[in-house]
Amino acid sequence: MTITLLKGSDPVLLEDATIAAVRAAVGDADRGEVLDEFRGDDYELGAVCLAATTVSMFGDRVVVARNLARFGAKEIAPLVELLADLPADVKLVLSWDKPTSPNARANALPKKLSDAVKAAGGDVVDTAPPQQAKQRHGWFAEQFEAAAVSLAPLRTGADRGQRG
Repeated sequence: MTITLLKGSDPVLLEDATIAAVRAAVGDADRGEVLDEFRGDDYELGAVCLAATTVSMFGDRVVVARNLARFGAKEIAPLVELLADLPADVKLVLSWDKPTSPNARANALPKKLSDAVKAAGGDVVDTAPPQQAKQRHGWFAEQFEAAAVSLAPLRTGADRGQRG
């Protein structure tokens, strides 16, 4: 059993982290056999809980719930209860990102949910860059190091031996 709760203020960083968490949870397994993914504004948390408690014929089950910020503290109660007794063969990825509807309200992450994830041995990951300048500099350095491109200082004509 693994539980990952992702949160963050930047939707791109949050989406990237969610994609990476899902890839890690699925591993080499066939996504069609092990993955149940819920996203958008049309699913209910009961469906997520049902998917997480349904026995899989293919081994581990990966359940992903996105756009969770559309749920309030009261609505999240079934998920909090599930975390207390999550089956051992379930990998749960929870993404606290905004609803997809333009006028929908995004709720703050309930402390009950983050506490329940931690109590169950899961991880709460904040994808936002650090607020302090020194830590943010290190964070950017890590991002650039992991990127597929490398950045080099701009060379001017004088640097190349040309007259400018």
